[in-house]
Order: sequence, then C-alpha cells, then structure tokens
Amino acid sequence: MVTFAFTPGATGDLPLMRADVEGLRGNKIIDVTEVTKGVAQITGSFRLSFRGYTTEPIQHGAGAVAVEQALQLLPSIDDVDV
Repeated sequence: MVTFAFTPGATGDLPLMRADVEGLRGNKIIDVTEVTKGVAQITGSFRLSFRGYTTEPIQHGAGAVAVEQALQLLPSIDDVDV
C-alpha cells in the first residue's frame, strides 16, 4: 500500500501507478487501485513492503537505482532489477 499523506503547497493529481510483473516469478498478481483521488504534487518519502519486510523511507523523486538498492536490503528479496 502506498499512501501520500502530506503535500504542502502543492496542486494537481497523479496518474494511476502501474505495475510491471514481467520479472516476477510465481503468482504474478498486483492490484493497483486509487482509493482517494489526489489533488496535490508529491513530496516526502514512501516505503515498499514485500513478504513481511519494509524498506527504509525512499524519497519521492528517487530513481530506479535508489529504489533497487532499498529493495535489495530486504531479507525477503534475493535479487531485483528496477
């Protein structure tokens, strides 16, 4: 679950997030649903969880390398390409 909780002084909305399951093994099901319509730009950080483990905060503008590094620190992930 991704929650963008605080966006001071920002306006606008984001397109729905997309999931790419091409590199996953096993049951490849990811559900992306917008629960609350956004009205502001993104600031801050987010965390990702996989099989009971959660990353440290990742800055909102982090590139693929930073996200990959955060995920590879999780004990539940052997290898990941972002």
